[in-house]
Amino acid sequence: MTGLISAHLRDEARPLPSLPPSGHGEWSYHVAAMVCGAILGLAAPGFEQWYLPWFWTTSLLLLTFSSASPWTAGVRGFCFGLGYNLVYLSWLLTFRSAYCEGTFAQFPQLAATVIWLMLAAWQALYVSIFPCLIKAMPLVSGWLPARLSGKWHWPTFVVLPIAWVLIDRMCNTTQLLGFPWSPLHYSQYKQLAVIQVASLIGGVGISAWIMLVNANLAALLASSSLLKAKINLGIDISMIAFNSKKQLIANSALTALLTAALLWVGFSRLESESRALKDKVLFTALQAGVSIKAHKVSVDNVLNRYLDLSAKSPNDTVCVWPEWSLAFNVSGKTPILKSAASLASRNKQSWLLGVFDKDAQGRLYNTVCAIKQNGEVLPGLYHKRYLVPVGEYTPDWIQHTPIGILVYGANKKYIDMSSGEQPAVFAFDKVKVSPVICFENLSPQICSASIRAGGEVLIDASDNSWFCRSILSDQMVSFCVMRAVENHRSFVFATALGPSTIIDSSGHILAQAGREVSASISSELPVERDITPYTRWCF
Repeated sequence: MTGLISAHLRDEARPLPSLPPSGHGEWSYHVAAMVCGAILGLAAPGFEQWYLPWFWTTSLLLLTFSSASPWTAGVRGFCFGLGYNLVYLSWLLTFRSAYCEGTFAQFPQLAATVIWLMLAAWQALYVSIFPCLIKAMPLVSGWLPARLSGKWHWPTFVVLPIAWVLIDRMCNTTQLLGFPWSPLHYSQYKQLAVIQVASLIGGVGISAWIMLVNANLAALLASSSLLKAKINLGIDISMIAFNSKKQLIANSALTALLTAALLWVGFSRLESESRALKDKVLFTALQAGVSIKAHKVSVDNVLNRYLDLSAKSPNDTVCVWPEWSLAFNVSGKTPILKSAASLASRNKQSWLLGVFDKDAQGRLYNTVCAIKQNGEVLPGLYHKRYLVPVGEYTPDWIQHTPIGILVYGANKKYIDMSSGEQPAVFAFDKVKVSPVICFENLSPQICSASIRAGGEVLIDASDNSWFCRSILSDQMVSFCVMRAVENHRSFVFATALGPSTIIDSSGHILAQAGREVSASISSELPVERDITPYTRWCF
C-alpha cells in the first residue's frame, strides 16, 4: 500500500520547471543556431545582404533566452558564431599557394581550410560569451529597470547593446589574438544615411543600434501568445515579454523614435555635406594588377607598370602607390629615392610610396614615405603600427617550439618586421595626409590617432595579393568607408590587385578600379579639418 501511495504521489508531482533539455534534443538547437549564424553571415560586404542584421540577429536572442542555463546559451552562441564567421571569413579559403611555406606548401588547400576553421572557431568563442552573460543576468524587457520579487532586473534595451559592444571590443584585441573583422556595422557600409552617425558614435555605436532593434523585436515576439507558451520542457522566454500592451507600445515607440532620430541625423548630414563649399585636392590611386610572388613577374615588371601608370596620371595630383610597390630600403638606397623624386617632379605629382625601412639596429619596417611635387623628399617616415601575426611577424610560441618546425620546416629563417609607434602626417602644399598600411584600416584607434595628429586625408597603401579574387577586398573597402565617416576624412585605398577605391568624407565611393587589372583612378577630395566627437573619444 505504501508503495502505491508513493507511486501515486510521484505521478501527481509537478515537473521541475528548470529541468534542462536532454543532450539528445539540444543538438537540434545547435544545428539551428549554426544555420541562423550562417544566414546572418550573408550580410558581409561582398555578399551585400545588408538588411539581415536588422532582424535576423533576433534569432540569436531567442535561442539564448529559450535555453535552460547560461552554459546552454553559451554553446548555442558558439554554434551561431561559428556559422556566422565561417561564411563571413570564407575568403580565407582563397589563400594563394605561392605564399605557403614548409608543411603548408605541401598541402596549401588543407592549410587554408584548417586556418579558416580555427579562426572562425576562435571568433565564435568570443560570440558565445554574449549569450552566456545575458542568460545569467536578471533582465526585463524595455528601457527601464524593474524590481521584481525583491530583486532588480535590468532593461534589455540598454543591457544587450552595451554588452554586445563591450564583449566585442574587450575580446577582439591583439593580446587575445582577436580578429575584429566581422562586426555587424560593416554590413552597412553602402547605407550612407545609416552610417553618418558613426561620426558621433562610431561603427560600434551602429552595432549597438542594430542590437537594440533586435532586442525590441525579440521582446515583441516573446509577447505574442504563441511564444508566451512554455516550450522545451518548461523553459520559456516570457522573461523578455512585456506584461501589457501599454508597456509594449511605449517602449517600442521609444526605440522607433531613437531610430528615426538617428536616420534624420544621417539624411541631414548628407544634405549639408552636398551643399558645403570646400577646398579640394586631386588624388590618384595606382594599381599594377600583378604581384611579384602571386603572378611570378619580375620586380622590374611591376615597377615599370607603376611608373607607366603615374606618367599617365594627371598633373597636380597626390599619387598613392600601394604597399611594397617599391621594394627597396628607403634609408639605405638614397640614389633610388632621388631618382623617384626626380620622376615625381617631372610628372608634376606628389607621391606617397609603399617601401621598406631598416634602421641602424637592423630592425625592418613596413613603411610609407612621401615626395612633394617639386621633388622634395618630405622628412619623416611612417612605420606600420599593427603587424599581422605570421604574415609580418611570427610569435615566439611558434618560432621557439616544435610548432615552427612542423609549419615551416627545420631551416626556416624568420625575418620579422618591427612595429612603429606613432602616426605620421605628410604636409604637402595643399593638404596634410596621414597614411596607414594594409589591415590598419581595420583599426578605429589607429586611424583616429592619425587624424588627431593633424591628418586631413587618410590613405591606405595595401597589398592584397595573398588571396585570390574574393570578398576580402570588398570587406577592406567597407573598413575604409567606416573610417572615413567616423573621422569625417576622405580615404584613398590603393592596393596592388584591386579594387583600389577613392572615398569622400561622407562615405561616397567616388572611384573604384577593377580586380587584377592595371588601373589608375583619380578624384577630387575635400580637405577636412574638423574633429568629430568619435575621433576625440574613439572606442
